[in-house]
Amino acid sequence: MELLKRGRVTLEQAQNAIKIYRQITIRFTEVELEDTLEIVSEQGIYAYDAYLLRFAIKYHTVLITLDQKLEQTAQDMNIEVVEVVR
Repeated sequence: MELLKRGRVTLEQAQNAIKIYRQITIRFTEVELEDTLEIVSEQGIYAYDAYLLRFAIKYHTVLITLDQKLEQTAQDMNIEVVEVVR
């Protein structure tokens, strides 16, 4: 909503994004917090970022992010990152 407020996307683009989002299948899963804490300690990053990295490792998935620091950390950990073009 902030992107809409700041004029970075149109109302139509925001509404389309919501339609696409609703098509995503969401599955709740466990990620070991102990392993996440190790990533926090080793990489010096926030726990929520470490959680995403641990998930990518555990489930052999790619990481999609706009956060350049998180992207670099993932690459340093040999996690595949999909580039998002802005």
